[in-house]
Amino acid sequence: MKRILVVDDDPSMRSLLQRALRLAGYSVEALDSGEECLRRLEADLPDLLILDLMMPRLDGVGVLERMDRQGIRLKTLILSAKDEEESRPEDLKKAAAYLAKPMPMTALMDTVRGLLGEGRPARG
Repeated sequence: MKRILVVDDDPSMRSLLQRALRLAGYSVEALDSGEECLRRLEADLPDLLILDLMMPRLDGVGVLERMDRQGIRLKTLILSAKDEEESRPEDLKKAAAYLAKPMPMTALMDTVRGLLGEGRPARG
């Protein structure tokens, strides 16, 4: 079972992501801060990190920068209330993918499957 770490300071978004990903068959851990994320990554790496861009104290870009300095290589999907035009180009380059919130769950699931190297299930 693929493991996904969700980091978002918004409890309702964190809960929504956790439920949707679990229903899709993933093992999901959800945290509410960049600091917690880095501590968790020191212990074990998931298959995918879903990371909110705008969080207090240590934001998503700060988490990615620290991961880079520590040599942590991990596929990361950035989620943000900012759209791509508002985000700095360097923010987007630090992640494997970017989705603006709110996003359709189909877009989230398609992106997650793509990042994890899974094809879309055939409809029958």
